[in-house]
Amino acid sequence: MMQSVKEKTIKREFEVKEEDVVNDDAFIGATYDWWKRFEMKVLKDEAETFYNMLARVAGFSIRKDDLKRDKNGDIISRKWVCSREGQRAAKFIENDKRQREPRSLTRVGCEAAFRVGLNRKDGKWIVKEFIGDHNHNLVDAMNTQFLRSHRTISNPDKAQVDVLRKVGVKTTQIMDYMVKQSGGHEHVGFTQKDIYNHVDAMRRSEIKDGDAEAALAYLCGKAEMDSSFFYKFNIDEESRLANLFWADSTARMDYARLEMS
Repeated sequence: MMQSVKEKTIKREFEVKEEDVVNDDAFIGATYDWWKRFEMKVLKDEAETFYNMLARVAGFSIRKDDLKRDKNGDIISRKWVCSREGQRAAKFIENDKRQREPRSLTRVGCEAAFRVGLNRKDGKWIVKEFIGDHNHNLVDAMNTQFLRSHRTISNPDKAQVDVLRKVGVKTTQIMDYMVKQSGGHEHVGFTQKDIYNHVDAMRRSEIKDGDAEAALAYLCGKAEMDSSFFYKFNIDEESRLANLFWADSTARMDYARLEMS
C-alpha cells in the first residue's frame, strides 16, 4: 500500500474535557480522511495515543519529534512523525572502516506527521498539521504489532517475567513460555528484545538499591578506619551509581614511590 499524494494541512478544535476519551472502535476501517468522518474530542495528552492508534490501523509506527514550550516552560506544541522519517547520517553510510555489517536502513525520509498546538485564547488544542501520505510500504495487520510504538509489556506480564527471572529461568526460556501461554508470537504483543530491556532496567534498579549502596557503605567504613583511604563517586540523572574510584593507603604510597623513581 503506497501513499503518494500529500494531504492538505487541516485544523480542527479539540475541547479539553476530562470525560472525553478516544474510542478504539472509531478507528476500525478508518482511512486518511478520518477528520471528515468522525467527531472526536481529545486532550493534549491523549493526542499521542490517538495518533498511535491510527498508525496501528494504517500499518506504521510513530515516534515523538518536535516539542515547543513558552517562556514559562509550558508545552504549546507537540509533533509526532512516522518512525521512518528522516535519513541516516551520511557519515555512517559512507564509513568504509566499519568492522561489522551496517544495520538495514529504517529511515527513508517519510513525511507523514501529526501536530497539535494550544490556542491560548480559548485553551483548546488544535490539530495544526496532518500529513497522511507515506513514501514506503505499510505493514499488514498481522505484523503491525511488532512495530516499535505498538509493542508493550503489560504490568501483569512484567510481574510474571520478574518472578521467572528470580527463580533462575533464562530470558529466552521466559519468551518461549510467554509465546506458548499467549497462543503464538502474534498474540504476545512484544519481542524478546523488549524482555531483555525490561530485565536490564530491573537489574539497574536493583543495583541502585542494593549492591551500590553496600559498596559505598563499605568504602565509608574503610575511610573511617584509615585516614589515608580515599574514595569518590558520582551518580547519573536517575540516581544510579555512574563512576566510582578508591585508593587505600598502600596504593597511595606505592604511587608516591613511583613518582619519585
